[in-house]
Amino acid sequence: MTQVFALKNDKSWQSALLHENQILLINKNYKTQEEFLLKYNDKSIFRSTKAIVITSINQITHLEKDAEYIKIKFNNNKSEKLVFQQEKDLPTFCNLLVNEKTLERTVTSLSKFKAIQNALIGVVVSIVVGWFLHQEASILEAGGTIEITGRRKLFKEIFAKAAEVLGTKGSLIAAAIAVAFFCFLMFKKLKTPPNEVVYQ
Repeated sequence: MTQVFALKNDKSWQSALLHENQILLINKNYKTQEEFLLKYNDKSIFRSTKAIVITSINQITHLEKDAEYIKIKFNNNKSEKLVFQQEKDLPTFCNLLVNEKTLERTVTSLSKFKAIQNALIGVVVSIVVGWFLHQEASILEAGGTIEITGRRKLFKEIFAKAAEVLGTKGSLIAAAIAVAFFCFLMFKKLKTPPNEVVYQ
């Protein structure tokens, strides 16, 4: 298989290639097999690479509908999550692996916790961000100033601007809306947990 699959894993893999019974991963985006292999074998300090031997794969999973990523378990206790830039690439990549490894397909319902974990994270993040914005807004409304320095200067500047625009009440309202949205998603997932396709 000569196709290079474009990935969008946060802060890690950007390209994947099936080559010589391995999944080759690299943290840069390449279009062709030739370019991929040239850079993969060039051990630059600015490049991260990884190889997963296909015969070492124990399990592959992804959601039955609207799958955004696949999770590969290999060497019994290791795992790798691959997020594809193009939705059509996921089933293509998965089918190639399944045919190579000859894995059997089953469909199971996700556990309740696994079904709601992303929405639960959204609730927690919304509360934390809302609290932080409220604190920043309280300082500004009291006539204080917010120090915007250090390594996360841009991040702090964005939060300070948001706090200034929203104010204390606006920060709480925005946080409440976000929490309500993620709670709705949690309820929806609990009511009808999505199915997961498992190959093993």
